[in-house]
Amino acid sequence: LGRGAPTITVGNTAQPTEDKNTYAWAVYVEDPSGIIASVTFCLHKTFDPPQETISAPPFILKRRGWGTFDIKLKILFKDGRKQDYLH
Repeated sequence: LGRGAPTITVGNTAQPTEDKNTYAWAVYVEDPSGIIASVTFCLHKTFDPPQETISAPPFILKRRGWGTFDIKLKILFKDGRKQDYLH
C-alpha cells in the first residue's frame, strides 16, 4: 500500500475436523481503518464456487478442505484502487 498507508492484515486459521481427514479453515483480511470496499477470494478450482466476493466487513471466508493451496485475494479499496495478494 505504500509508506504511511493504513495497515491491513491477511491471515488464516485451520483446525482439524472430527474425522481428522479434513480441516475447517478460514482466510481473512483485517481492515481496522475501514478503507476496503470488498475482497474477492479466489480459491482452488475444486471449490464450488471457486471465487467469492465479500462486500462488507468482516472480510472472512470459511470452508472445509483436505489440502493446501495458494489463495489469491483481490482487494478493492473505497477510493477505487485495487491490490492483489497471494496468501
